[in-house]
Amino acid sequence: MLGAIPEGIDKVNVTMGCSLLASSGVSLFQLLERLQADCRRKDGQDCFYHRNVTGLLEHPFFIAAADRETSRGLSARIRTENLIFIPAAEFLAIGGIYATVFRAVPDTADIPAYLKEIIEQLQAAQTPFERESLYHFHKCVAQLENTGLPISTIE
Repeated sequence: MLGAIPEGIDKVNVTMGCSLLASSGVSLFQLLERLQADCRRKDGQDCFYHRNVTGLLEHPFFIAAADRETSRGLSARIRTENLIFIPAAEFLAIGGIYATVFRAVPDTADIPAYLKEIIEQLQAAQTPFERESLYHFHKCVAQLENTGLPISTIE
């Protein structure tokens, strides 16, 4: 398209959109969905599957917002101790973004609020481009929430 602009035109405003599908937000949302879908109740407490936990700990958005040493330590411990399910209480004890992300959301009606809270906490630590991407995800979640349609169970 740009090559088709006649030479006599000296100024052109070109706005290029970036699909949300091409952003890191998609993989973040996929990991969050799997985290909740694979959440299990063991010995009276909510636990998360190790692959989902390490995937989130290593996600670029999470890395930017979390304490790197804490995340590295958790990932290393999961691998060295061969942990399969990690109790939510461990993340609650750490607090911050860990407590926000790694909590069970058994009622699917609460998923939009859960996602928006995560997005809001992640945004502050991101580059301007990533903040903008997360803003659009926040907008999508808010629109979904405002439809008033029931959200079916996660499977």
